[in-house]
Formats: sequence, structure tokens, C-alpha cells
Amino acid sequence: PDEPDLNFETSGQSYDDIMVNVLTCLLSKDMNALSSYVGSQGLRLSPTGICSESDVVLSADEVSSFFSLGSMSYGTYPGSGEDMYYAPDEYYSEYLYPSEFDFSVSSVAYNDAEDLAAVNGLVSNAKTVSYYYAPNIMEWQRLIFVYGAEGSGDALCAIIYQDLTTN
Repeated sequence: PDEPDLNFETSGQSYDDIMVNVLTCLLSKDMNALSSYVGSQGLRLSPTGICSESDVVLSADEVSSFFSLGSMSYGTYPGSGEDMYYAPDEYYSEYLYPSEFDFSVSSVAYNDAEDLAAVNGLVSNAKTVSYYYAPNIMEWQRLIFVYGAEGSGDALCAIIYQDLTTN
């Protein structure tokens, strides 16, 4: 979609307020505001469905200037092991806000066992909020937002993208 839908249904969970803010930042490409939710661990970007040591981890400052960063490797493609090189705007439209992803009709899950497993132990005391979008029976995508303990609260530590499209 050209204009993101910034109206989200919530279920009264404790992370609803922060998720509305985080999603608003992400969908409006306000990376400077998004960086205020990133803690000292940085923000891990995991495009392959599971956190790994090869993920890019951006500091809050790097998140703030995300769209001015150069092309980089965001890990390796599952199966081939080849590097996944993307310019920031390409990565954003492929893995942070895929053009076909519709948050307004997504299912939301909190601390789902599969989502916590996708963190792969790389974030301590992880909490997750995931958005599952399935436009039809043959495709589905999930964006998992991972939070970890930071001082007396929590900070955004990772955004994991999963895609199980069969075509």
C-alpha cells in the first residue's frame, strides 16, 4: 500500500501502547523516533525467520540514520548460504514493511512459543509481539517484534521476518 494504515486493533495487552507507537514509527519511516525504543543491545534485523549470529545489529544511532546507511549484508539466504545484500530502502520494503503486508487484518500473538523459539536465545528475557498475515491459504508472513529487559523496563531488540509462501 502507498499510505500505511495507522489504525490498529488492540486487545488490551500491556504491549499494545508501545506496539502502536513502534508500528507508527516503522510504517511512517520515522526511524529517528523508532530509535528511541532501541536499547543498549541494539536492534537485531533477522530476515530469515530466526535470529542468528550473522544478523545485522544496529545501534540506536544507526537505526536513527537507517535510510542513509549504505548497502550491507543482512545475513545469508537459507539453503544457499549466499549473503543477502540490500540497500536500506530495499531491506525496509522487503522485510520491515513488505508492500503486501496488511497490519489491519493481521492476527496478533503475544509471547508465542514459536516466536520465542525464533529468538534463538540471542535476546535474554525475550518478550514477543507478532503480527501474522495470511492473504490466502498458500502464503503467510509474520513480523515478530522482540523486546528484552533494559533497566527497569524493556527495549526493542529485534525485528524478525518470516515468510512461508508456497508458490
